Amino acid sequence: MKQYDYLVKFGGSLLNSIENYRKLLEVFSNNEEKNIFYIGSGPTGEFVKTILKKTGNGNKLNKKHKVLLCSSIRRINALITESMNDKFILCRTFDECEQSLLCHRKPIIDNEAFSRYLDGYNLKADYQAALLCKTFNINKLMIITDVPGVYSSNPRIDKNAKFISYMNTSLLAQLDSSCVDVGVEKVLKDYKIECVVYGMNEIILNGYVSYKYAKDNGTFIDWGE
Repeated sequence: MKQYDYLVKFGGSLLNSIENYRKLLEVFSNNEEKNIFYIGSGPTGEFVKTILKKTGNGNKLNKKHKVLLCSSIRRINALITESMNDKFILCRTFDECEQSLLCHRKPIIDNEAFSRYLDGYNLKADYQAALLCKTFNINKLMIITDVPGVYSSNPRIDKNAKFISYMNTSLLAQLDSSCVDVGVEKVLKDYKIECVVYGMNEIILNGYVSYKYAKDNGTFIDWGE
């Protein structure tokens, strides 16, 4: 299996700003590091939730149906991403991911094809991305979100939230509200995966991204105590 430098997880909420998302893809398309991508649910997921709520059937879905629905939503977002920049390509197998790198393209993990490697109980995208790091034998995860990194509280609603540049998994587990999904800290710790959290707008403004740059300017999460 190809040794990747790191896995990049795009928050699905980034799709709320299509033009900025397009600019983000352009920056990553020029990145020469060997990275692989995973896309969250975002507005597509919210749209489906709204429909389920209107039908009154949302709570009746069993685990299998929830996994299939979640996988389909993220596959749609991956296909949208692929359509917006020809450097990105949806991949259904390990070989396809490797071949796309050899062709200087950016592989996006197909959630449906790789669902057997994921957790059917915790469907949060950050958590699944961390599990995929294990699957692809990657020890670095980059989470791109709509805020510059991890804060002491939700910066979207708390103007006094304090930016945290460095933290370990224990501190992450103690935060009541952050841009990182619950449960990620356990996967990072169990499989010794380090993580950086950085913002889309900061990448666009800089016009450049690398793992080291995001680590130095965003939030670095150490898997150790």
